[in-house]
Amino acid sequence: MDDTVGNQKRLSKDDVISLGFPTTFRNAHSGLFSISGMKFNDLNNNGAKDAGESGLTGWRIELLSEGDLIDSTITAADGTYSFDHLAPGSYTVREVQKAGWVQTYPPSGSHSIMLKTASETNADFGNHQTDELEVRKIALNSHPKRGEEIEYLIQIKAPLDSTYTNVTIRDVFNRDVEFIEASPMPDSDGIWRIPQVKGIEYWDTLITLRVKVPEKQDFEFDMVQGVAGKGFVNVRNDYSTTYQSYVITNCIYVSVDEFPTRVFSDCTSVTVSDPGTELSTREHGSGTYESGELVTVRTENKSILIQKDMAAAYAPTTLGLYHGRDVTFSSRWTQAANAKNRVTGTSMSENYRYATFIDRKSRMFLDRNESVMEIDVEFDGMGHIGFLKMPTNRSTPQDTPIIEVREDYLGSFKILQRIDEYGRGVSYEKAASGTGFTVGDRRIGESQRSYESGTGTYDSEEIIETYTNYIAKDISLVHAPMSQQLTDARTIAYSQKWKEGIYSRNPGTSFIGEEYRSITRLDKETVARGLNEMETEAEFSGQARFRAILDKSQGGRDPEVDFDEKYAGDYSIQRRILFTGISKYGKPHLNVTKTLDDVYEEVLPWDHGEPHLEGAVKKRTVAVYTIRIENDGNRILHPVYVQDWFPPGATFIEPSSIRPSELTDSYANWTLTHLSIGGAVEINLSLDVSKYYSASYPPEMVNRVEVCGVYDDEQVCAANFSALEIKWLTCCLDEPISVAKAAEIDPVDPRVVRYRIDVSNHDDATRVATVTDRLPAGMDLLEASIPFASYENGVVVWQILDIGPFETKSIGFAALASADGRFMNVVEVDPRSVDGTVVQPVHAACVIDVGIVEGECAPIGCGIWQPPNWQFQHAGYQPDVMNCELLTCTRCEGTGSCLAP
Repeated sequence: MDDTVGNQKRLSKDDVISLGFPTTFRNAHSGLFSISGMKFNDLNNNGAKDAGESGLTGWRIELLSEGDLIDSTITAADGTYSFDHLAPGSYTVREVQKAGWVQTYPPSGSHSIMLKTASETNADFGNHQTDELEVRKIALNSHPKRGEEIEYLIQIKAPLDSTYTNVTIRDVFNRDVEFIEASPMPDSDGIWRIPQVKGIEYWDTLITLRVKVPEKQDFEFDMVQGVAGKGFVNVRNDYSTTYQSYVITNCIYVSVDEFPTRVFSDCTSVTVSDPGTELSTREHGSGTYESGELVTVRTENKSILIQKDMAAAYAPTTLGLYHGRDVTFSSRWTQAANAKNRVTGTSMSENYRYATFIDRKSRMFLDRNESVMEIDVEFDGMGHIGFLKMPTNRSTPQDTPIIEVREDYLGSFKILQRIDEYGRGVSYEKAASGTGFTVGDRRIGESQRSYESGTGTYDSEEIIETYTNYIAKDISLVHAPMSQQLTDARTIAYSQKWKEGIYSRNPGTSFIGEEYRSITRLDKETVARGLNEMETEAEFSGQARFRAILDKSQGGRDPEVDFDEKYAGDYSIQRRILFTGISKYGKPHLNVTKTLDDVYEEVLPWDHGEPHLEGAVKKRTVAVYTIRIENDGNRILHPVYVQDWFPPGATFIEPSSIRPSELTDSYANWTLTHLSIGGAVEINLSLDVSKYYSASYPPEMVNRVEVCGVYDDEQVCAANFSALEIKWLTCCLDEPISVAKAAEIDPVDPRVVRYRIDVSNHDDATRVATVTDRLPAGMDLLEASIPFASYENGVVVWQILDIGPFETKSIGFAALASADGRFMNVVEVDPRSVDGTVVQPVHAACVIDVGIVEGECAPIGCGIWQPPNWQFQHAGYQPDVMNCELLTCTRCEGTGSCLAP
């Protein structure tokens, strides 16, 4: 190195580094050497490049010097690579590995090379593709019950274009199961042997397997007993219809010729659980005792029934023993019954402790559909009644219960109570009176609460219906101190003025509530009809607060109603708060819809002892319906009666969403407490319609419903039906255009009929259509939502110029009838395609009664054609769509389906 005056100095490597100059030179720097080699496909996995083993392109090779990466390159089309212009020194060459490949050469995984006098040309790398096979076993039903089927999938995944020969699959269960079917079927020894399987890069199902979990033999237990006497009693009984859960583990073992020493495997496990019902009873005490008891247990339907009628009075009891010894028992009475319904997610309890006197009649019933607790008791001591209903049997403690009841008593009380859980609803009725300390709290979801607590005299009657959020409460309270002896050495003395309240709320929208505090006297009646109405009549001495909030915007800053009143002293109050929706009609009115949601086939377990052939499967066809009832009139309706007539031969399947008030072979009745203006409620039910798929039953499955609501001792009613055509020949299923027509009597003028035509395009194409509606004789057009192209001689024509893909265009119009009668008219839609296939005209008809129709007439309806069996008083133009040609399906006219000839 020369300085500015010509002095020279030789620099060491450390000097160069301290000056910031590089000491390692990459490619393209001056150097005389190179390192090169090939990346080859080691097909036979022997760690050497043999004849026929070609190079691998697209692999990254890296060059390192003194541990630092200084260069990298990609192998060429023939697998070769090269690092040129390298200075003398020590280098390492390595590859970047890829998934699905194993490096076979060099054994150390990299080349260590010292360049001194010549380049390196044999730095090769060998790799073998693993063609690794993955197998998987999947159970589609992870929580089967006894007697239910499990469907398994056996799947593989492997690199694309790989091939496996002589694939052998063994399927092993750790518990007994019943083989149902497999696709494909195994060989006679239960092993699948597949000559060849080609790999794909996603999971592919090779085998579908169905097995059945063995059924458990049902048992029945009955007990009737009566006991009476004096002395000491200690009883402990437990009953259960819940079978112990167990795990079925299923493993597959797969072998192929390509990997002679490998066995590929996978396992899956399912938990066989069969939720049931459980009941435990406990009683002990000394004194006089008399009891009659009936218990029945049936595992078939998970039912437990206990009916108990007992009376006991506390007294110390001394019993003589041998050799002049004796033993004295002094224990106040304990009575306890606790039940769990693990099918419906319900728990209930009835407990009495430290009782000097009990006279108790109680009944508990549980099965797979319901839970009922009935209590008629009079006691002196401590009592607790509890009831909890969760949304499902898989709910967690974090989920909000449908209802939670907690009632505690200390003193002398008489209680008559019934709590009935069925479907998604709970009914609660209570009449209780007595003196002492009382705490009651009843919560209905997050929407309603009724509660009271205090000491003194207590008299309360209450009804709760969770399905309609109905609470009726009549309560009378007078404060006084209380004292209750629990044991000879322990007495509770307590005084608390009464606190009582009730509220209803729509979270974020409305709140109606009232609360009484520091009460010495309260006599009140409160009715909450749903979440938006509360009516109270009360007299009290103490403090009270009444609150009502309505915030439709849910903003909370500027509510439409913010009502807050506080009182302290002696008052008499009458109060009614009602938040109501806007009525659709200016008179009482109901809107009822009936929909068929689903029809499916389900497999049932054979009943114990039911004769059947080996391998036979018991099935039934289930139809699922929804009844929706809406109060769109201007009056609150209470009560509301619902009657549903089943299709002939159909049978009711327990449970419906709420308990029927009456159930017969042909119909079911429900009674709803009320229906507020704008309120709506749904009832879900299922029917066994298996007989409809036999030759002897009608071609249509019609389910009818009628609903009547009461107001001012009068009724308003509505009806509807659902129909399914079962035995129709199918034609033109892919018709891309359909038309539907509906009609209803105008709510204001009964001679005005309002029609609606819906033209639907079910194709990914744009279409135009000519819509022609022929009004019946004696009807005149009043108005239409779309201007008509022409209206002459009772024929109305509309032109729709743009029906987009998958779009529905609607036309509404009104017509005036000149006289009473039955009117039928027909609409024809003649579509044309802008950018799609040619389609055929479609038709729809509608029949409606205006006023009073004389004589016997069949039901009326709208929609796809049905063969008429009546004489029309008024009929419009009837094209040849009504002739036998169409009804026998010799031509379809785009109607979608036709009557079987």
